[in-house]
Amino acid sequence: MKILIALFILIITFQSCSRIDVATSFADIYITNQLDKYFDINSLQSQFTRQNLKKDIMSIRHILFPKAADELEKVLKETEGIKTWNRNLILAHEKTMKEIFYNALRVFEHSAVGLAFQLSDDQLKSFRKEFNKKTEDIQDLVDDPGKSREKRYDKLRKYIEGWIGNLTLEQKKDLRNFCQLNVFPYREQIKNREKLVNDFVAAFPDKEKRKKYVSELFLNYEELRDADYTKVVLADQDKFIDLLVKLANEMNEDQVKHLQSTLKDRIQQLRDSAEGKKRHFF
Repeated sequence: MKILIALFILIITFQSCSRIDVATSFADIYITNQLDKYFDINSLQSQFTRQNLKKDIMSIRHILFPKAADELEKVLKETEGIKTWNRNLILAHEKTMKEIFYNALRVFEHSAVGLAFQLSDDQLKSFRKEFNKKTEDIQDLVDDPGKSREKRYDKLRKYIEGWIGNLTLEQKKDLRNFCQLNVFPYREQIKNREKLVNDFVAAFPDKEKRKKYVSELFLNYEELRDADYTKVVLADQDKFIDLLVKLANEMNEDQVKHLQSTLKDRIQQLRDSAEGKKRHFF
């Protein structure tokens, strides 16, 4: 559930190409359907989850969306005055958005604990089976570094172009070089996933321990994950910041205008959603 919610938060607050009102309107359905795929939840559990997710999403809209909008406002102002982007500037924004992300995760803690308390032994087996399938998919990327690099290149290119528009040939070259030199640590990711799941399985028979573990997963995730994974992920993120600084300083006039337009749109969407306004696109 934490992974599904994390993906949802990333989409609605950081991705530039999505519609926030659409994402928030269907998030409870999407997350519940994905949970059903993993745990084969029953109708009562589904109803419980959707009702709680609606409340959680409402809280995020009212409390955290304005903070995210404020941070993007700062970036927008900087695009209008800063000639040279530096590492400390981007790190400061990354730190603030990361805090917003983890605060958003904490909002869902009560709902996650409530669902976890209701799970049966058969549902745990169903989860483990689906989890193993996903692990096999990740292992495929470990076994094929070329595929891993290409997947990362496509993902990062789409993400960056969503903010600044089409990359130049030189920027694509820089991005591809980054992906060639820095394969995502999927091997360590598998080890981390296995650690978290094994800890969950160990706590599962005792409902109080189960509740405590799931709560900690949302409130103090970084303390629970595997130390080796934390180390390699932080190192990888550090190198990615260097790439962002380079790309930011290579932006041409059209890309700066595209970034400004994207930021204005995202800020407006966040503020409209926080105030309960809806924009129709169909």
